[in-house]
Amino acid sequence: MSQNQLGERIADRWAVGGRGIARLQAGVEVALARISQTSALQAMKIEAVACTGRRALFEVALLTQAEQALASLVPLSTGRLQAIADIATLGIAEVMSDTVRRLSR
Repeated sequence: MSQNQLGERIADRWAVGGRGIARLQAGVEVALARISQTSALQAMKIEAVACTGRRALFEVALLTQAEQALASLVPLSTGRLQAIADIATLGIAEVMSDTVRRLSR
């Protein structure tokens, strides 16, 4: 085998190896993009759950405040007001639970 032929074979091997390295790098870039996308999606889910939770807390506080204010105006309605507030609070908790369940998929 001549020096020139040997040089061509080595060059051919490097060219094939170079394509392999390029493919490997492309695969790594795709994997990193997937990780980044998954991370961003999970962060958005966390933000959505936290926002829903804050809103639920605020609404329950307002509901409780209204219940207390009305009960002080009409003391005989305290039991009924508590029942209505409890049902409404359970509804809010159910919506919160559904939100978490849907977003955790």
